[in-house]
Amino acid sequence: MCYALGTTSLNPDCHARGSQFTVPEITAYSYASGTLKTMPEHKRCEMTASPLKPAHLIATQDLANIRVHARAITAKAMELTDVWGAMFILDEEDLTTIARAIGIPEEVTARLYSAVLDLAYVRERGSRATEGRVRFTWHGDDPLVLVLRSAADLGAAMSDVTDLTVEGYIRDNSDLFTRLMVAMPSYSRSHMFAPEVAARVFASFGATVSPAKLYELAPKYGGAVCEDVEGRKGIATQFIRSVSLTLAATV
Repeated sequence: MCYALGTTSLNPDCHARGSQFTVPEITAYSYASGTLKTMPEHKRCEMTASPLKPAHLIATQDLANIRVHARAITAKAMELTDVWGAMFILDEEDLTTIARAIGIPEEVTARLYSAVLDLAYVRERGSRATEGRVRFTWHGDDPLVLVLRSAADLGAAMSDVTDLTVEGYIRDNSDLFTRLMVAMPSYSRSHMFAPEVAARVFASFGATVSPAKLYELAPKYGGAVCEDVEGRKGIATQFIRSVSLTLAATV
């Protein structure tokens, strides 16, 4: 069965920058053990304003961050290629569309594709016409946005994102999330990946969001999900990438 529902607005247990909330007992997914761990009742959740540069204030001089952090971007892209178990080429048109959806200024967006090609971590093979042609992949997009915003530690950039807070990030940045959902290529709505894969994508940036939570949220916010006759579940790439880029642009 497959279905995609319209957006609804829920009240998350806790999500507010610069605020404190007393929350009920919750569970958190442990990526080391693959189990759910109960957290103490009345645990306090604190979130502060992001120290990173807002996407709309990214300037042309920030493009230099791509060169400075080239190894980190490449390493994270390689890691995510393994996490997804697939490689997705991101062409100039789609990169430009995504950058505009995020709100990156036009003068930066116009130079972005040329800048990422300098990373040269993927090249075409097997065709005389395109042999050695440098490409960029979707796996480099989240690290790219974070680096442009001056993130120093990609592996911990989303450490504030948990089962408790992830929905709040979507809700509080609903305009951005909606623009990204619309900007995603049409094929991404039918490319399904296991919730466990999606959870590992976020874990790569330090988030601790369980597969079950992602599977729960996807249809609530317009993402397609599927389940086959043997119980295998899938979440549309459109939703996974829209959430990850929303986080990359706002954490």
